[in-house]
Amino acid sequence: MARYTIAYCIILNVPVINAYSFRPCASVSLSVVMADVSLHQLFAKVREVDDFAAVLRTVMEDVASKVDFSHVKSCVAMGAHHGEREIDFARRLLPNLRSFVAVERDPEAVEVLRANLQKGVLPGVETSAVEASVQSWSGPDEPVDAVLMLNLMNSITAADRKALFQKLMTQYVSDGGMVVIANSVNSVPSGYVLLSERLGNLLADYDELEQEMAAVGFRVLYRQDYELHRDVSNPSSDIVTYIRGFTGHSESEARAAIDDIGLLSQPNMNIFANRLGIFTK
Repeated sequence: MARYTIAYCIILNVPVINAYSFRPCASVSLSVVMADVSLHQLFAKVREVDDFAAVLRTVMEDVASKVDFSHVKSCVAMGAHHGEREIDFARRLLPNLRSFVAVERDPEAVEVLRANLQKGVLPGVETSAVEASVQSWSGPDEPVDAVLMLNLMNSITAADRKALFQKLMTQYVSDGGMVVIANSVNSVPSGYVLLSERLGNLLADYDELEQEMAAVGFRVLYRQDYELHRDVSNPSSDIVTYIRGFTGHSESEARAAIDDIGLLSQPNMNIFANRLGIFTK
């Protein structure tokens, strides 16, 4: 089983990516090993405290009646993890799909993803899973008709994100192709956003992403707001470990932050505002 070492930042000095491979530490010159964990297992634990899968299915039903994907024959899913939501999106909304490539950096997640694809979940579609980060991936052999990014934006730096958007426009996406982004709307208070900010992990905001996509030449074809329910008011040790992977704080510091911002006492703190945006070239 693939495992990752979580390290946290002590002295600010030189920009690096934290050892957990989630969110880049702002800068660091010393790392302290905290624990060995399975990224795939931690991600699964997070999904146990939210309803993303069920909510996304409802969103897809709405999108199906408003956006025409009939021209999409090739699709890349970036940061796909185990791929269940991306596969579900392709199965429900891309009726003429012939090629599906998933890109994921976590080896254990890639194993699960490949097993899912080998079950024939996308009949008549040529499928593959690539173990690579979005930064290191060389890109598709030829431009594709759609790119899905449903779990990606908070795991790469702003600079890498802007570079990726430029590649989408100039190399990855065909003329008339689409890019689908799901991301949080941080202007709406939620326990997860407040906790992330309190611990120094500034989540990417959808509005910022839309501006960056427009800056490289994409235009918005469709957007839809939706709400997840993600309860971090009394998190398990696994959830706290997941949060530490982004922020570098100790478990006691993470739990102290939960107490400080009153997640147990404030109403509606389990509501996590999100937006799905569909862009075209």
